[in-house]
Amino acid sequence: MISDTLKVEIESFASGLHKSNRLLAQAREGEVTPRAVGAYLSNMEFLIREALKVLGRAQERANELGHHELAAYYRRKIGEEKGHDGWARNDMAALNRLFGTETREELSPAIRGMLSYLREATDQDPVQYLAYLLFTEYLTVLIGPEWVRLLEERCGVPQSTMTVVSNHVELDKEHVDECLREIDELVPDERFHGGLKRTLGESMRFFDAFCGEISRTIN
Repeated sequence: MISDTLKVEIESFASGLHKSNRLLAQAREGEVTPRAVGAYLSNMEFLIREALKVLGRAQERANELGHHELAAYYRRKIGEEKGHDGWARNDMAALNRLFGTETREELSPAIRGMLSYLREATDQDPVQYLAYLLFTEYLTVLIGPEWVRLLEERCGVPQSTMTVVSNHVELDKEHVDECLREIDELVPDERFHGGLKRTLGESMRFFDAFCGEISRTIN
């Protein structure tokens, strides 16, 4: 099944991050600064807000193309995800109170590139947004707990300033299994599988680039 293929690829990607991602390595060494965390949170707020708009467009396109079950799934996801950008804004405010760091909106080229890709890909084929949904939810479950723990234990950045990650970890544990089932039910036609794999690959590439950008703010 295509969901198995996507799941294995995400697990392999997450394993690589655990082993060789520079940003996680800096967190283990206690080098990630509040300023870097602020840049991360600012971009998460932007990504969550803008990705929700792309999801809304994906729902519209699915309806236009007659994929009504897919549109219904996207409509449910919109309800689930609405307001989550507020978690990141609250985290930035808490971070600023604790460390006196003014978080400026320094938008990541990688995040902007990811959103641009998703807009174009889902406008052509709304099925492809399923791959991004699975990627962001499953990767959060796989690496989110370590990221939050390292920031608190090694870098002195408390979990209370990272609720945008910890809250999603809890929610996405259930969402991942649902998304895997929905992918197989909604996309039985193998003609769409290449697009799902491509969007997953691009999501991974942009996320890796984003980690590199945040890592370089520490130097």
